[in-house]
Amino acid sequence: MAEAKPVSLLNVELCFLLKKEFYFGPDRHAGVDTSTCTQCLQPPSFPRSEPSMVLTSELGGREGELAAYYRQVVELAICHGMNFNSIRHHFWVRLWMWNGRGEL
Repeated sequence: MAEAKPVSLLNVELCFLLKKEFYFGPDRHAGVDTSTCTQCLQPPSFPRSEPSMVLTSELGGREGELAAYYRQVVELAICHGMNFNSIRHHFWVRLWMWNGRGEL
């Protein structure tokens, strides 16, 4: 906090984290061939600044595509008899805050 400085602009984004694959194997997968217990997920097709996430500023009007991504996760979990605790990491959201003017 001693180094904190006031800024005139603060950008704020919620980031919906995306995974490339859905893992449905054993909880402890040391020594397990994960290629036999993973399935590729289809991420939203719209342009994103980071392949591993969707920013709220990128989402406007494309909410259906993000919902379709999450639908895949839920359907795969049901198919493999998994509970929410086993898939909760697919629903992680992060808060980003930054100074868009680059003030030091």
